[in-house]
Amino acid sequence: MTLVVDSPSTLFESSPSGITTINKSSISGIERCVTDASELVIRYEDGEDTIHATYSFSDPHSRQQFYQAALSCNPYNMTSSKPNIESVEMFCSIIDTNQPVPEKIDIETHYDIYIFMIKGGDESSREGWTTALASHLESLDCLEELQSKTPGLGHNLACFSKSRISKFLSNIQSSTSMGAETDDSSGLTFWVGETSYGIYASDADDFEDCYIGSWQLDLHQFRHLVAMGSTVSKSVGLSGSELAKSTCGSDGDFMWRSSPDLFEGCSMQTSSGSLGFGAYCVVRAPALVPAMEMPNEVKPNYVLILDNLRATGVSFENGEAAYVYVGAQFCEDRRTSSKTGTATPVWQFDRQIGGQSQNSIEVLQLPTYSADVQYLQTQRLMIAVMDDTKKEDDPMIGYGFLQLKKCLTELDTAHEFVLDLTFFMQTTCSLTGRISAHKMESQVKQAVTKKSDAGGANRKIISQYFRRYDLDESGTINTYEELQQLCTNLSVRMELSWTVGDIDAKVTSAGNMEENNWDLDNFVDWFAQEFEVEID
Repeated sequence: MTLVVDSPSTLFESSPSGITTINKSSISGIERCVTDASELVIRYEDGEDTIHATYSFSDPHSRQQFYQAALSCNPYNMTSSKPNIESVEMFCSIIDTNQPVPEKIDIETHYDIYIFMIKGGDESSREGWTTALASHLESLDCLEELQSKTPGLGHNLACFSKSRISKFLSNIQSSTSMGAETDDSSGLTFWVGETSYGIYASDADDFEDCYIGSWQLDLHQFRHLVAMGSTVSKSVGLSGSELAKSTCGSDGDFMWRSSPDLFEGCSMQTSSGSLGFGAYCVVRAPALVPAMEMPNEVKPNYVLILDNLRATGVSFENGEAAYVYVGAQFCEDRRTSSKTGTATPVWQFDRQIGGQSQNSIEVLQLPTYSADVQYLQTQRLMIAVMDDTKKEDDPMIGYGFLQLKKCLTELDTAHEFVLDLTFFMQTTCSLTGRISAHKMESQVKQAVTKKSDAGGANRKIISQYFRRYDLDESGTINTYEELQQLCTNLSVRMELSWTVGDIDAKVTSAGNMEENNWDLDNFVDWFAQEFEVEID
């Protein structure tokens, strides 16, 4: 089956049974599945029916490119091609079912989302409360997927949403549907546009994994988190840096947290109090609804560059080999080399040359799939420190998210960052570094002046860097990674006029480096010609 976007109004679905036309005005939602990075769901109206069509792509890259093309069709009927921020007010309440269901439930009905932790009593009494709430909130949607009812648990979770929010919902999961094995905790997650929300309800002394969201990550993966229950202030910790940034808070049995520096803004409490059946808290947690401009000309994509990566507090006593992984749906993933035997790894290449120690920083280049800077400004990178000895067997040491608004507002400028990384709701280490964003197009529109070689200085510099980036000490450059690191750092050192996109294209065009296996003279000849550097 093939999907084609015919901008600005139509999608074509081609299959062995024929071609189906999907008018973009009938699309009511697009979902990038978090459980399978190659699947995408399109929700559209066909007469009186709502169709949920799931499509599998060959790889995450292809899915993201189709998703971006679909966004340019404005499926959410935004008033402009810019991403939109929707105000979302969430009414959260803990209901004591030992209280009888009142004839009239005194809850205002103007909020966007209602979340109830219905605790105590037996399943019948909790179901009675859910029915009464549904009747009171009859103008709202009560989606079955947004209910969590686990037999044997001491509470249920019920969620209701206004229609204007329901049309943006995707990636709905509950601890019940995911088969979580908890003693006294439950959870829900959903996305509003591209903003992920996590709901955690618990009376357990310690944090319990509810299996919602991406399976390797905990509740900190969500852009907004709301927790409720008698123990959440203990089991869901808030770091000092988050409190200092005012991106989190708590009030009684309620807690809220947002990933720092979100484009859409952080969550905040707007009111709280007590009703006859229990306490409540209102949290405003804005959502990002995506949109992209319709391209009227070919524009270059952007590339992100990270360097100067250093960590502190990394565990190493059990032989951990720590490396940094960086990735997101909108760009290619990258990783560093691994470091052992230290709690403060620095990701650089260390060499002994002529009896002297030399080092050079590792540089990660992440090409994005988008030329829309306004869309990219809303995104965030996942950055993790992982253990290379674990391979695919739960390698996480700690992870966090880096927002891109600043670096994509000030292009070609390195911005320093500091991240507290967590895992299983505990801070595990911290990571510092620099990030910059660049257009991938060549800025060299005319023939550049060759870099002159006064007294053989160019060859001396190239020879020195060649030895430094011959990582396997074979006397040759024989991998793509060696060539890319060498060319990137030589371009910076020699102040050449080539952009990141130019360098990447030249490195790619060099071909299979295992077969090339260049010694110094081979590399000098190639580099001098490709990068227009004079060699005496």
